Amino acid sequence: RCRVINRSELQSVPAEPESKPTLSILFVGNSLTQDGIAYLPYMLKNYYPEVTFNIYMWYIGGKNMGEHYSNFTSVSKVADIFSIAENSEGWTNYRNSMPMSSVLAYYKFDIVCLQEYFNKKDSYTDCTDWNNCKDYILNNYKGGNELTFISLFHAPARKADSSIGIIGTVDEIYERTKAGNALILKNTVSEDIIPFGIAVYKALDTDLKNLGDKGQLSPDNIHTQEGLPCLLQTYVALCWI
Repeated sequence: RCRVINRSELQSVPAEPESKPTLSILFVGNSLTQDGIAYLPYMLKNYYPEVTFNIYMWYIGGKNMGEHYSNFTSVSKVADIFSIAENSEGWTNYRNSMPMSSVLAYYKFDIVCLQEYFNKKDSYTDCTDWNNCKDYILNNYKGGNELTFISLFHAPARKADSSIGIIGTVDEIYERTKAGNALILKNTVSEDIIPFGIAVYKALDTDLKNLGDKGQLSPDNIHTQEGLPCLLQTYVALCWI
């Protein structure tokens, strides 16, 4: 025997929740990466509530891709900080507790962002270090899905230091960063660039140069940004995503 359901009853039945698409991104870098994506979980949660974002960062201060590769392959080297923001507006930080092999074994990603910033004169002659890191990740990743690789570029410091080959003028740093972008796209599987460095150096030619907690870009002469962390760079990453 069937009972007729009237319209008012039908409207009161809760709809089945729709499953949200998920995008998981692993960032591998140093303090430049950390400063550039610090606000990202907060902004993603508010700008794109229809998507679940899982953001991970494997961070060792001051290291380039060659040094990261050495750390990947060391049995004892762990991240200074392994940070996780899983469908969250904030980070959970695990200090000195996660080698890259464990990250690749226990977490699943869609995109891997590798940061090279060409801070030294001899660091942009080829892409061996970038490709070594990519190969290690592919060979040790247990998630089962295909990974997309992206390059994350921060501009290097503006403070000139001849001992390590840092060039100090805005124009020279801009040209170096632009050349590094082209090199990565030509010689690696990177499908795109998140151009932190280009964005910040272009901003130096506008009134944006007066931003920041100290009234200028690159207040500490090491991190090229408007304060620590950097909203301008987070906006660039947000636009890319």
